[in-house]
Amino acid sequence: MKILPMFMILIASFLLLTSCSPKEKEEIAPQGSLNTVTIKDFAFGPSTLTVAQGTTVIWTNDDSAPHTIESGSFKSSTLKKGESYSFKFDSKGEYDYICGIHPTMQGKIIVG
Repeated sequence: MKILPMFMILIASFLLLTSCSPKEKEEIAPQGSLNTVTIKDFAFGPSTLTVAQGTTVIWTNDDSAPHTIESGSFKSSTLKKGESYSFKFDSKGEYDYICGIHPTMQGKIIVG
């Protein structure tokens, strides 16, 4: 019978198509939730973070060198390894920031 091979091809095609998912969308954190940025190897990770209005972001220094987080809207003290800084984003917008000690380190928080 030719129906069985055709049926098997259809099942295989279905399984192949359903196992391939499209590129995941960037998720926006719900209001009031926490998000983290890790400082490591002289970089912010992730370098760009999208959050909802009202979200608190926590930066944690996992690097051996001290770092700061500086923007026109917020500024941390010098963070040694293991120390953290947090800021609550109450207003929508884009917030570029740098490490004041190492200005080539750059990041961005997008509040939607």
